[in-house]
Amino acid sequence: MNSLTKLLLFVLCSTLSTAVANANVSIRIGKNCARFYYNSAERWYNNKINLDCVYVRRLTRASKVDGIVFFAAYTLDRKYSAPGGRIVVAVPEKRAHSFASKYGTSVRYRNRRHQAVKHVPLTGVFRRLEGDIAYLDISGKCPDRII
Repeated sequence: MNSLTKLLLFVLCSTLSTAVANANVSIRIGKNCARFYYNSAERWYNNKINLDCVYVRRLTRASKVDGIVFFAAYTLDRKYSAPGGRIVVAVPEKRAHSFASKYGTSVRYRNRRHQAVKHVPLTGVFRRLEGDIAYLDISGKCPDRII
């Protein structure tokens, strides 16, 4: 084999191995994390879902809607011990403080050695806005005010 053939063979093998690796990564998503629901969004819209929430952050630059506060919920993919992505959560303003207290505003650990991340179940209705924008409605009454 000449050097050009070897180079082309190497490039082809590298491309194929990268494609196979990327295909396997996209399939390996555990349930109860934001990435899982985004990847199969059409199936879950307007259904109640459960997420493993690690912590939440209030979105200060989000659109203003009367009586609703928006948070970003960071989730955990427990099946593969990996970050599970984040999702926007619509919370009634009256419940915003207790929501932040319940889910925490930073990562918490189960033990002192920081080996296991603590997570709290988060339940709500998976909603859709125009296009592919999705959010979690914890009260079930937010679409009337957001849309």
